[in-house]
Amino acid sequence: MSRHRRPPWLILPVLGIALAGCAGAPVPPSVALPPGQPVTAPGQGEGALLTLPSGVVLMRTPDGVWVGAQPAAEDWPALAALGVRRVISLRTEAELGGRDPATEAAAAGLEHQQIPVQGAEGLDLDKADRLREALRGNEQQTLLYCASGNRAGALLALALARDGQPVEEAIAAGRQAGMRSTEPRVRELLGVPDCPETGCP
Repeated sequence: MSRHRRPPWLILPVLGIALAGCAGAPVPPSVALPPGQPVTAPGQGEGALLTLPSGVVLMRTPDGVWVGAQPAAEDWPALAALGVRRVISLRTEAELGGRDPATEAAAAGLEHQQIPVQGAEGLDLDKADRLREALRGNEQQTLLYCASGNRAGALLALALARDGQPVEEAIAAGRQAGMRSTEPRVRELLGVPDCPETGCP
């Protein structure tokens, strides 16, 4: 293929990056996965973005965990082809709207685990410890999701801090993974309630 011609689906990640990125932040690498085509893994490093066939955009943490919004039913085979083997959902039963993501994921050969977190108030250290144990040794093969990535980034920040990572580094990692309005709750649980001078996102 000529280096000057790109298939139309490569243009799609631009929208995902625009929506997912913060103003002034460097744009990480991204790749779209067209429906029905084999998966080509994007950059495997920290901050890599992945656009699933449905348009859902995932972000990869420094430890290799994929984090983001809930994949659509057609996305699970693409994730399996990417090397994901375990899926951890933070969504509650009331949010699913009749969908059964555990059955959908199982059909693609993925293990599906649920740690329900109902809003920011549903975040706690017990759930953070459950996530920490679930991730241990499985980071490179795990997808962590909620509705938008907000709760997923928050619980990840708590888990990292509970695992010994410096608190502000853990919070920064959570932000990168999608944590926004849940940050004050994370800081409260970690005993650092004050946001930086710039404020919480």
